[in-house]
Amino acid sequence: MIKKKDDLETFRNSKMIELEKQILQKIQSYKEKQGLTHEQAIEKIMPEYLEIKRKQDTPGGWYSIGFNPKTPEKGKTRKYNLENVQEIILHTDGLDNLKALHNNIENPEQLYKYINQKGLKETIQKMRQLEEKDSECNKAPRYKKSDDTTIAKITEFNSTNSLDTSNSN
Repeated sequence: MIKKKDDLETFRNSKMIELEKQILQKIQSYKEKQGLTHEQAIEKIMPEYLEIKRKQDTPGGWYSIGFNPKTPEKGKTRKYNLENVQEIILHTDGLDNLKALHNNIENPEQLYKYINQKGLKETIQKMRQLEEKDSECNKAPRYKKSDDTTIAKITEFNSTNSLDTSNSN
């Protein structure tokens, strides 16, 4: 999320989100129609899940921030002028569950406001509390009972007022 004076710009990996959404819908279907527990549904869907994960960081798949050193060479990159940027909040997809689990967070603007009101540590603690209450992953469909949740907030920028997310080649 990039917060400018009058705007909040968000970036999502739509290809990854759509693939994961399909898998999560199947997990929910197994639980509802076949009466499986969350763990049983995960076990049943695992071969298909692994097939989708194999597409990560490959042409035709999607690129993500992670441990693959080739990702910056292949993924989408941009340059930003930070002159009017107030702050940047980066977070992993695990924080998206907060929108599903918290009654007052329905969009990125509300998530941004929540993070700034509560702070990073309290936001993650709230996420964990809500995940515990949804231990069968019904309200917020997800693979794990507790998903990775990382938040970084950047509020100071260098004198060049630019952020380069492109590779150096």
